[in-house]
Amino acid sequence: MEAARDKGVLESLATKVSNERITKELDLMFAGRDPHHAAQILYELNIMQHSLKVPPVCEGIRAANLRVELKNEEVRQQKAFASLKAIQAMHYLWETLKKDPMALGMHITFEDKDKSKGKGKDNLYYLAMLLPYVGYKYMLKGKSVNVYEYVMSDGLKVSRTCLASTR
Repeated sequence: MEAARDKGVLESLATKVSNERITKELDLMFAGRDPHHAAQILYELNIMQHSLKVPPVCEGIRAANLRVELKNEEVRQQKAFASLKAIQAMHYLWETLKKDPMALGMHITFEDKDKSKGKGKDNLYYLAMLLPYVGYKYMLKGKSVNVYEYVMSDGLKVSRTCLASTR
């Protein structure tokens, strides 16, 4: 576990491990029995903070259009902690509604519309993980792009069909 916290190892993860490999590992974790626990471990080992390919600088809509340095270690830690909490909240909601779809006073289910791939639940975990980045834009080739969309499609190489439901 100590090796995973080593700055050199974390930097290698960020620069040498392919986006597709990171996505494959996240897919396995999110499809597993305890995705919220896997997210906790990723956070505690600083892997979550270093595995997301976020743009270095973006404009924050929620922050009165202030420039935000997403590569700043303190900001990276804050975003990762918020991601962890969003994943935990989503997991709690998922498990509660799975046991009792009427728990919130109305019938709610999370149906997997893409049953052939089994990615519905996984995509919810990805979206929860990226929730802290909603409201931030990144200039890419002269075009303003949502940071969460950039991370999902260009960083994690996740299908754009997952993103279509968030627009």
